[in-house]
Amino acid sequence: MTEQESVILLNAIPGLGSVRIRRLVEHFGSACKVVKAKEPQLTDSEILPANVIRKIFEFDRDNFLQSEYNLLQRYGVKAVTIFEENYPAQLATIHDPPVGIDAALNIENAIFLEAKTKRMEEEGLEDRRLALDHVASSMAHEIDNPMGVISGQVETLQILFQDARIVMSNDIRQRLNKSFNFILEASGRVTGMIRAIQEYSKKTTGELKPIKIQEVEDGFWRLMSHAYKDPSIKFIKQIESDLPYILADKIQLEEILVNFSNNALHAVRNVEEKKIMFKIFKKNEDWIRIEFSDTGYGIPKAIISDIFLASVTTKGSPFVSSSRRG
Repeated sequence: MTEQESVILLNAIPGLGSVRIRRLVEHFGSACKVVKAKEPQLTDSEILPANVIRKIFEFDRDNFLQSEYNLLQRYGVKAVTIFEENYPAQLATIHDPPVGIDAALNIENAIFLEAKTKRMEEEGLEDRRLALDHVASSMAHEIDNPMGVISGQVETLQILFQDARIVMSNDIRQRLNKSFNFILEASGRVTGMIRAIQEYSKKTTGELKPIKIQEVEDGFWRLMSHAYKDPSIKFIKQIESDLPYILADKIQLEEILVNFSNNALHAVRNVEEKKIMFKIFKKNEDWIRIEFSDTGYGIPKAIISDIFLASVTTKGSPFVSSSRRG
C-alpha cells in the first residue's frame, strides 16, 4: 500500500479527522506505518480512543481502496494529500487543512450532478415529446376536417357529372372523371397519413397485445413514405408474408421503426451510395427479426456500449458503414 493510499484510507475511517491523522503520521513516521501498526501500538500512542482504534481494524480496506481508485480513474480525478509536494499551497495555510482533498465527496457530487442532469434532460425530452405529440394530433385533426369536406364534395360532383342530362363530349367527361379520381386518391393518401399521425401521437399504455407485424409496417410506411421519394436514395423493403401474430405495443413499435428510418436517412445524407434496407422476417419459431441497415457513416466503436443512452448520438460521425437491428 502506497503512502497516498494509506492517507486516503485513514481519511475515510469515521472518527479520524485531519488533526488525529497528522499526529499519527508524526508519531509513527508515515501513513503506511500507521496503517500497519498493531492495536497495542495504536493504544500506546495515546492519540486515539479505543472505539476509533476498533474502527480502523474493522474497516474494509481492500474493497474501499479499489472502489475509490476506480471512481478516481472513471472521473479523471487526481487525489492529493497534505504530505505531498503538489498539495495546494494556499489550502495548506488555512486552519485545520484537510489531510487529503476529499476525492470521495467530489466524486459523489459529480455522480449526483451527472444523474440529476441526465434525469432533467430525459424529463425535458419527454415533456417536449408530449407537447409535440399534442400539437401533431391537433394539427392532424384540423387538417382531417377539411379533407373530409373536399372528398365529399368531389364525390358529389363526380355523381352529378355522370348524369346524362349534362351535355358534354365523352372525352371531357372521361377527363373530368379521371381528375375526380385523382383528387379522391390524393385525399385518401392525406387521410391515411393523418390517421397514422393521430395514432402515432397517442400516449402508449405499454400494454402488449396480439398484433400482425404488417399492421405496424403499414402505419410506419404511411408516416415515412414521403421521405423516400428522393430518387438518389435506394430503399429496399423485404417483408416476409404470412408472419405470425406477436405480442407488442403497436405505437411503440412504429416509433422504433420511425427512429431507425430517420437515423438511416441522416446517415446516408452525405455519402455517394445512398442505400437503405428494411427487412422483417421470421428468425425461428419464437422470434421475428426487424432490421434496418444503411451505407451511412456508422457507429463508432467507442460509443457502442452507450448507444441506448438518451444523450448519445452518432450524428456527425465520419464513419462510413452502419447497421441497426432490433
